[in-house]
Amino acid sequence: MKSILILQPEIDQAISITRFLRRHSSYNLIACLPKKSPAFYGRSIYHDFIDCDAARFSPADTSIALPTGAESTYRLLSCQGSIRIGSVTMTPPALKAYDKWEMVRWVEKIGIPVPYTTLAPESINGFPLFYKSRYENGAKTRGIAASEAELKGLVENKNLIFQEFIPTPHTFGFGFLADHGRIVTSFSHRENLSFPRTGGSGVFLERIDDPELSSLAQAIIFGLNFSGWGLIEFKYCPKRQKYVFMELNAKFWASIEFALLNQPVFFRELFAVSYPAQDVSRIAFINRIADLGNIEFLRRLPQLPKYRCINSEWGIRNVLRNAIPRRFRYRLKRLFTHGTKL
Repeated sequence: MKSILILQPEIDQAISITRFLRRHSSYNLIACLPKKSPAFYGRSIYHDFIDCDAARFSPADTSIALPTGAESTYRLLSCQGSIRIGSVTMTPPALKAYDKWEMVRWVEKIGIPVPYTTLAPESINGFPLFYKSRYENGAKTRGIAASEAELKGLVENKNLIFQEFIPTPHTFGFGFLADHGRIVTSFSHRENLSFPRTGGSGVFLERIDDPELSSLAQAIIFGLNFSGWGLIEFKYCPKRQKYVFMELNAKFWASIEFALLNQPVFFRELFAVSYPAQDVSRIAFINRIADLGNIEFLRRLPQLPKYRCINSEWGIRNVLRNAIPRRFRYRLKRLFTHGTKL
């Protein structure tokens, strides 16, 4: 039986990919974790666990080494020079996406609209402004500074970039597989709600088909001669009345389950696994709604019948966890895991 070693198995995209593999294939799915790793909500879906380091891992040790997040993808690609999964090979041009400052500058040079972006926030007139990590390394630093006071302390951080704030709530994603600048397959969505709200993983998503969005994504992929997989993110700018490029994530993305449900070509190319497509137009990640807090979760409940709900079991667990005051959670955890008295 062939094995797949899943790097960063605790993140959402790893869990989604593993769940599909368990449902539609006979692969032995092994989670690569540090020896003393905390529990995570999808742990039970893996067949086995191994203590390993992605930087020292040799693909000869297993049939397929599958990096799922930014950290493991960057380290494996930098170390090996390429990553081959099935018929898809990620090559060095993908590394360009890991420096968001350089990536925005390059996209602007090929004539695609971008928000004004700088390393020096004082050059942006007025507030609010958006900031995020310059390097794609798994860091979650991003937010909106609404005043000088909120900006203070961020200015000295040389690992941040600052952008003109685009005042629209939706983020548009173009997920794809590509071979030397040619798109093999793709799937586009609109995030109607994200967590965190300042920019993160989609909570409520809707399938879209927009030729303008696809054309911009194709120009970027072709211009980079990109090979591999990733998600390009755009926002719609009302001032320009155009989409603006936000970033290219050269990795599997957190909402990949939406693409996998609708477009089986992703798995056919990556794992030689086939299954019937499902016509899913909207999707909701229940665990992420729960992360917004119980009040927000209850407020969003009436919307759920319009969406295909994902991770419901873990979402309900999060709701129950949030109902317990924080000061009691640790004691309860110790009681049920170690038998410690309250």
